[in-house]
Amino acid sequence: MGKGKCIWIFMMTIMLLSPLSVWGKGKTVHNQPFLETRLDRNRSTEGERLIYEVVLFSPEEDVAGAEILANPDFGELAVTRSASDSHIDKIERDGKTYYTVVIDRFFIGAGKSGKYEIRGGDYRVGFNRQVRVNDPFWGPMITNRIAVEELTAPDISMQVSPLPEKGKPADYSGAIGDFEVEASLHHGAVAGEESCLLVTVAGTGDLSDAALPDIRSALGEGLQFKSMTDNVSYFIHHGKLGSELEIECVFVADKPGKYVVNPIEFSYFDSEKGKYVKARSKPIEIEVEERKSVREKPPVTMEI
Repeated sequence: MGKGKCIWIFMMTIMLLSPLSVWGKGKTVHNQPFLETRLDRNRSTEGERLIYEVVLFSPEEDVAGAEILANPDFGELAVTRSASDSHIDKIERDGKTYYTVVIDRFFIGAGKSGKYEIRGGDYRVGFNRQVRVNDPFWGPMITNRIAVEELTAPDISMQVSPLPEKGKPADYSGAIGDFEVEASLHHGAVAGEESCLLVTVAGTGDLSDAALPDIRSALGEGLQFKSMTDNVSYFIHHGKLGSELEIECVFVADKPGKYVVNPIEFSYFDSEKGKYVKARSKPIEIEVEERKSVREKPPVTMEI
């Protein structure tokens, strides 16, 4: 991550505060902007990804943009920079009004338990301010100019707990968070033709390295597994990292009749509850229709 990378406000995505956020307090000076850092959770589990953010507090609403002078130092933590924020919130603190916006955001995680210190980075923030100038042609007038402030984000620490071995199921996927599983048939099923089963695992947490659920075993008797493709996407929901795993499973039923796709299971660790959980989809009943025969058209004859 090189220095001097600009974070322009129009590139940023919306972020909401989490009630479990941990804050690194910046130095508050009345009528002066300052930075604070926050984590979306007060504790983490090894292998879990959290959101680290740098938040600008400003008495002025018109923020022009921000530039990174020095990146935060995450030490041994695994780090991925994410898009920041364009949404400006108006808040009251200690009887004063501030406008807040996220100017830097990272997904971070630890591969082992322990306490980690994150050193704050340095930023240059621009503000649109009206100033009075004496133009040589137009005379005295009001114009907008960008005023620059250089600010340092405060340090913050995070505590990472080990992943417990007690109660770990044999089919543990490696995912940490809170997830649900849903399954549905993409379209009707016809004997001898390929059909598509759509399976979605979604919730708060990171699914990028999670093992796929065993869909093949969930296919009932008479349903033949053919192929499977998957894709993971990410989002931020109520201040937490979320992800969605979409799986398309192609299968074939050789004969018409009624079939069942059994519940599809996905085991994960819920770090907030401190226990392993198994999510299950609902069973699906499938009515496989008989393939319609195609009548051959009679040959066309022409009289000469």
